[in-house]
Amino acid sequence: DSDSLIAIGYETDTQFINDLKYLQQVGELENKSIVLSDGLVTDGFAASFNGSLNGAYGIRPQVPEEITKYFGDLVGNSFDFRSAYAAESYDAVALASLAMHAAGSTDPDIYKQFIPVIANGSGTPIYAGQLAEGLRLISEGQEINYIGASNVSLDVEGDDLGDLGVYRVTEDSFELIGLYPENTIAGSIEND
Repeated sequence: DSDSLIAIGYETDTQFINDLKYLQQVGELENKSIVLSDGLVTDGFAASFNGSLNGAYGIRPQVPEEITKYFGDLVGNSFDFRSAYAAESYDAVALASLAMHAAGSTDPDIYKQFIPVIANGSGTPIYAGQLAEGLRLISEGQEINYIGASNVSLDVEGDDLGDLGVYRVTEDSFELIGLYPENTIAGSIEND
């Protein structure tokens, strides 16, 4: 018996949601600390539990608004551009395309060397929707700094660690309460 529950899944997984709702109905979620994975941090998911998730926490990628607006403008209403890993998926394809163009090759052993130069470059910032501009600048021999849709910045291993938003369910919706690594997740939870 545990006093906490970590739920890992996606809002679209109906069996998973039904299982959680069953746990709710039989009282298994009462007096438990609940932490939800990124695929569950949506207002629709929280609202579907009619208040029983209030106080639960969720963690998902968090990108500054001044950067997400470019991605939102690009995709319009075609899908929820704030959904888990939408921006990161866009950036993976865009970054690979820019690196292939800079390398003049589609061979991963060749173009992978260009990824950190493009992602951490000191040149012109390139945001989501500005891929053509990035390709043009590379063709002209200029440096770019690919920021993309998710604020790409790679560490020495080539990982984009990014920031995670720490959310709390309040009145059936998720409220951003902190960022990791700027403040610790445990610190955010303990202060409530």
